[in-house]
Amino acid sequence: MQQVLIDLDTHTLTVDGRSFRIGAPSPQCPIGERAVTVTAKYPVVNLAPNEIGVGRAGSRNWAVTFTDHNHQQRLLLFELTAADLPGVGADHIFGAVGVAPASGKPVYDAVRLGAQVHIKGGQQSEEPPSNSACIDRQPVKGGH
Repeated sequence: MQQVLIDLDTHTLTVDGRSFRIGAPSPQCPIGERAVTVTAKYPVVNLAPNEIGVGRAGSRNWAVTFTDHNHQQRLLLFELTAADLPGVGADHIFGAVGVAPASGKPVYDAVRLGAQVHIKGGQQSEEPPSNSACIDRQPVKGGH
């Protein structure tokens, strides 16, 4: 069983002995889980706009998902765009983990379906709020 570690304090994701820099979820939009299993991977997923216009609607490339405790498929990680580079090493992603553009495809390829992902550190609430600003927390309907 593959083990993946996401450390929200050091802003790193470690898989198969390799570490990658990440952007972590903002405290207002936590992942809400401490251990998840990778249930799907998509080259692209599209997120609908939220009601209040916060967050970047549209596609997320190299998306890795999990099924949360409410049985919703959600983003775990995705590749940030070049415009998102200031988010690497910071806590401002709206509900998932963002991987630097140069690392998106390598991380996507390295993380296998069924991988056990442990999430440590950060200000991750176990029962995250339902917040429409948390666009990266919305259920993923599949790659499209």
